[in-house]
Amino acid sequence: FVNIDKAAAAERGIEVANAPAGNTTSTAELAFAMMLAMARHIPQASAAMHEGRWEKKLFMGTELAGQTLGIIGLGRVGCAVAKRAIAFEMNVMGYDPIAQADIIEGLGVKPATLEGIFRNADFITVHTPLTDDTRDMIDAKAFAMMKPNVRLINCARGGIVNEEALAAALKENRIAGA
Repeated sequence: FVNIDKAAAAERGIEVANAPAGNTTSTAELAFAMMLAMARHIPQASAAMHEGRWEKKLFMGTELAGQTLGIIGLGRVGCAVAKRAIAFEMNVMGYDPIAQADIIEGLGVKPATLEGIFRNADFITVHTPLTDDTRDMIDAKAFAMMKPNVRLINCARGGIVNEEALAAALKENRIAGA
């Protein structure tokens, strides 16, 4: 509501409502689509096919089953992503300073620290609000801890991932994708 001129909307007959769960499924599915696209090199394979090249071996990718997913933020969207990841037989670890450990474990998610996620995850997905505590949460120091095969998905907010550090990590092949 902070970014909406409610008076201007009312003048135009536009109803403004807070619908916090309205995009939960859409955002979780988008995060999963991004994960699958990176795991299977779908954009690159599509581009090659459109150029008339069949490079099956180049785009074999990796299966999600057995991979470790680190979820940062276990609110509505993070929990929805966890449910989907478990259905894909992924090992799921999660960090959320607010969520209670028993609730996290009840989802089948192993509670973790940020450092634990950075060091152990094959895929990391971010689902936190942008606050003073989360701004630049994923910075050069975090990228230095990550495995070189990690793939990062941020379907939350800009500013959580430091873009300069991300660009450097990608350029230096410190991570596999974002």
